[in-house]
Order: sequence, then structure tokens, then C-alpha cells
Amino acid sequence: MPTRTGINLLGGWLIDFSADHPELQLDIELSNVNQHLVQDEIDLAFRVGPLVDSSAIAVHLWDIPYGLYAHKDLVQALTLNPNAISVEQLKTLPGTITLPAKQWAFMDSSRQAELLSPNAEL
Repeated sequence: MPTRTGINLLGGWLIDFSADHPELQLDIELSNVNQHLVQDEIDLAFRVGPLVDSSAIAVHLWDIPYGLYAHKDLVQALTLNPNAISVEQLKTLPGTITLPAKQWAFMDSSRQAELLSPNAEL
């Protein structure tokens, strides 16, 4: 499972679960890298983001809201409207992205996924 999710969200639950079921042995690995489930002999994975491995069976648990943020000086320097930035503008703005992700995934007003490759200048 992703490191931050494991620490912030599921860590306490997993400790309680393990205490309630002492006959089970849990080997938990926190990593932001999507591992190959079969090759790495992983029985259960908690992942955030799109399902990459088509042989996996996924269950949607919840949505995680994200936001896009910029310092007010950058917004002013680039003369952006902080309340309405278009997808085309967003593609040109400097941004960061962490591996293994290579794109940002957004959902449009019709709930269709739109993938955007950020301008990785930062």
C-alpha cells in the first residue's frame, strides 16, 4: 500500500485487526511503487490510482480528493485566473509528479477520465 496511506489511514486499523486475529501473520510493505502481484507473490494489495495490472480484481473503496496548488506570486507572474485554469493552460504550467505516475488523471464534468502529462519543470 502507498506509504502515506498506510501510515495515516490504515495503520491503526491493521494493528487492531492483527490483534483480533493473532493466528494470522501479516507481512505489510509500504511502498509507492506498484509491484507485480503474481511475480512478487502478493496476496492482497491496496493501491491508489488506476488499475494497471489487468489480471487483478479491484474494488473501489472511496475517492481521494486532490487539489492543484500554486503560490500566489506564481499565479500573478503567469497572469492566471486562480478560479478558472483551462486544461490547455495546465499542460504548459511547471509542475511536479512522483513516480510511478507519469500523468495526472482528472475527471471531466461527464465523469470521463482525462489524462494530462505535466510540464515537469520543477
